[in-house]
Amino acid sequence: HYVPPYGILILMPSYLQSEESFMAQHSIMKQVYQEGIVTVVVTVGRRIFASGEVVDLLNEVCQKTTEGFEVPKDKVVFGGYGYGGTILLKYAELCLKYKNDFPLTPAAIYTIGSQVDITLAFKGYERQIERNLNLESVQEAKNFRDIMLRTLEGTPDQDPFIYESFSPFVYNSESVDNIEMLSQTPVRLYQDTDLAWNMNNLGKSAFDMASTASSEFVYQLKRLGNSKAELVSMNITHPSKRLSVNERDLNVWIVDQLDLVEFIAF
Repeated sequence: HYVPPYGILILMPSYLQSEESFMAQHSIMKQVYQEGIVTVVVTVGRRIFASGEVVDLLNEVCQKTTEGFEVPKDKVVFGGYGYGGTILLKYAELCLKYKNDFPLTPAAIYTIGSQVDITLAFKGYERQIERNLNLESVQEAKNFRDIMLRTLEGTPDQDPFIYESFSPFVYNSESVDNIEMLSQTPVRLYQDTDLAWNMNNLGKSAFDMASTASSEFVYQLKRLGNSKAELVSMNITHPSKRLSVNERDLNVWIVDQLDLVEFIAF
């Protein structure tokens, strides 16, 4: 007799990370499995935006997964890493804004080290390239800047609308319409906030760090009445330069957002 899982966790790794590498680095999949939650890992290669083909892929994955596992469409949590988080955060907004056109309504979303404002990210990359203080940081900045120039066919100054359309958040907008659909959705953003380490090791200032836009993103959500919007400060783990996330705590958070006690009792 088939017993459906209690929920689904859809994960998207960071830029170019393989499914195998991602699963070797993280234990969250095993932890949520013990709670009756199945995990689906979606990789999109070199893509860093929720473009049409990426949205189509996520629609297909979400529909087949919820139907195949017989899980309610509101018992799904998104988790994105790096630009995987940028993509899933935007996709979550689309799911909530156009509910009739998308296969599910996410129960919650978390991101780790993700850019929430693409325009600010682009300008940060340009500053790092101009300063040329750290080889690794400059190479990464050139890579992502070039992807943006190629994919979005120009700079934010040349076409601000297209950057805003792919961005989960627009920092300098006078309106918060672009995030109001998340006003009732639990959102947890893990970000590196170690300014001194970034300045000394990567040549980055606060204006270049993804945490700057993320803090404003969470602040605006709280202004909209979202008491479950969180910014979680993290430090870089030496020497891998990976963010050190407490995955046991993350597991508890995921279970809480799915209301599994109530769901199981039902």
